[in-house]
Amino acid sequence: MQPLLIAVFTVSVISLPQIGSAAESDATAEPHSVSGATAGTTQGRERTIERIRELERKLDETIVISFKEAPLANVLGEISKRTGITFHINEAALMDDGMDSLQEVSFSTGETAISVRDVVRLASQNLHLALINDSGIAVLTTQTAADDALETRVYNVRDLLEDAAVHRGPLAPLWIGGSVSAAPGSVPNKSIEMPPANELLIVIKSATAGPWMNIDGLGGSIKHFDGLLVVSQTQGVHRELADLFRQLREADKLQSWSEGFPKNTTEAEREAHQQHNEDLFNSPE
Repeated sequence: MQPLLIAVFTVSVISLPQIGSAAESDATAEPHSVSGATAGTTQGRERTIERIRELERKLDETIVISFKEAPLANVLGEISKRTGITFHINEAALMDDGMDSLQEVSFSTGETAISVRDVVRLASQNLHLALINDSGIAVLTTQTAADDALETRVYNVRDLLEDAAVHRGPLAPLWIGGSVSAAPGSVPNKSIEMPPANELLIVIKSATAGPWMNIDGLGGSIKHFDGLLVVSQTQGVHRELADLFRQLREADKLQSWSEGFPKNTTEAEREAHQQHNEDLFNSPE
């Protein structure tokens, strides 16, 4: 066995029954919403939000690292020393799954630098662990605990809804089963009118991992109000949502539409669309 050779460092290991505010300290079997990041004074909220954003930036930085059969706490300590990220280990959650911070992990980036987020994810995936950004602290916990920690965020999607209404009219038909055409003498399939907001909700639930309460009987929820989406979900799904909205907005900039139907695109536009699709296909996870 070849343990990781590193300098002296410290890694914080804490026991957290749940990730969230003190008011949510009573453990329950039901998912809970993380509200600590928006509690307190306006200045306190702003400082917390900045800490959250700073950690996200650090997690997206890339490093080259290798370790073999090294204790999990040592690995996080080495990453902390290199990046300045403060890590905590949810020791209580790991104990519930029969593990601790000395669990050995192995991983190597080779010569390719990858994000800190991906290093932690890939190194711990066999242990079914997940990383949570709790008010700017990187908390490593079990996937089960992470799935139970729901955050409520508000997304402004008025631009997407307004563009959809302009491009295709305020209501778009949704065909129910079968083909639009019908044989002579037969009754054609009916369609219903669907507002753009409903269509967007369907896209979101189809394109994200979920789970969603109204589909799966557990998980997050999503509500629409005046062009705003109020979403209660895990941090992982929130990242998927942010990426989905980014792709929708980028795709909309590339495609010009007439009233009701796509226009005849030029050769330059077709090349731009093709390049956009290739960039999405080739982009890293």
